[in-house]
This record gives sequence, C-alpha cells and structure tokens, in this order.
Amino acid sequence: MMDDELGSDPRELVFALCHELGNLLAAARLEAFLLRDGMSAEDLSRSSETFSRVAAQGGSLLAAVRPLLAPETTQSEWLEPVEVLERLKQSLDENCARRVRVDLPSAADLPQVSFHPEVLHHLLLTEVLSGLEEFPEDVHLTVSGRHVEKGVAFTVEPASAGASDPKTLAGVVLSRICARTIVEPRGGSLDVEHGPSGTRCSLIVATTETDV
Repeated sequence: MMDDELGSDPRELVFALCHELGNLLAAARLEAFLLRDGMSAEDLSRSSETFSRVAAQGGSLLAAVRPLLAPETTQSEWLEPVEVLERLKQSLDENCARRVRVDLPSAADLPQVSFHPEVLHHLLLTEVLSGLEEFPEDVHLTVSGRHVEKGVAFTVEPASAGASDPKTLAGVVLSRICARTIVEPRGGSLDVEHGPSGTRCSLIVATTETDV
C-alpha cells in the first residue's frame, strides 16, 4: 500500500522528479571531486559503478516526464511479457546484472500486455535500481512475471522498503507514485507488499487495450 495523501498531480510530480535528478547529479559531482591520482582499483571500480547507476537512474526519472505531462503522446502497443523482461535484462550493466536474476521462463506463456514499451521499461528499471541501491552487495534481486486478475504482474523482490519519509515526494516513494499515476489510467496498478520475508513490488499491466 502507498500513502495517498501525497496525491498524484502530474506537475507536482515532475517538479519533484527534477529535484530528485538534481540530487543525483550532485552525488555524481561529489564522487567525481573525490577522485584523485593514486586511488586504488577498488575505489575506481566503486566510482565507476556510481556513475553508471546515476546515469541509469537519471534517464529513467526523465522518462517519466512525458507520460505524466502528455500521456496521449505515449500510445500503447501490444507487448510480449518475456520480451519486456529480456529488454530489461539486456539494459543492466555488468554490476547490476551480477545481482539481478531476470526470470525469463516465468513470462514465457503469459498473454500480451498493452502499454508503451519505453515507458514500461523505465518504470521497471527504476524499481530495480531502487532495490540495488538499498540492499548490500550480497543481496540479489529477482524480476519475474505472473498472470493476475487484472493482467500481468512484473514483480521485483526483494524490493526497496522505501527508506525515505513516506510523506515526502522523494526517493522510492516518488518513483512509485509516478508509476502508479502512469499505469492506473491504462488499467494497471502498482502493488507493494510488506511481509516478514521482505518487500515485493508488482507493476501490474493490463492485458486489454486501454485509451488514455
């Protein structure tokens, strides 16, 4: 469940996304400032991973602007769920791929979904990156597909529990409210389940054609 008090006004969400992007760029700038001659290979590797993550997160945040402000320009297409997961797998850099298992067989026999391919890809990628950022290196994430009553659920587990203030438009709270705002008019939803074994986030996409 998510806090509905924050609302889902597209303009306010875009303002918050811009602020979030500014924070990411500030973090990258600080990382670059700390780079010095004679750094160890481990330090350089960590910085490289930071820059790659910031670039991926920033791109995915920006990808939400268009469907929020001009949803009519992101027309849905029929997509094979297994191809959605395959594209996600191919987009992960080496560090992310080492920690993320994309379960392609889970989506092999699922019905087609109706959604804009680029928007769906970045919504899923944002959720994956949130989990990778929160958990230590030895925690691995699984992304899978399954058939549900409303359509097809693309699930990330364990997912980020949301370290930021649940009443503040920032971090994973912001990205999930954006996702919910984008998918609901298209017949989908976003479900976040907190249980004793961890948090599971499911982006549910309709298997029927919808107009925005």
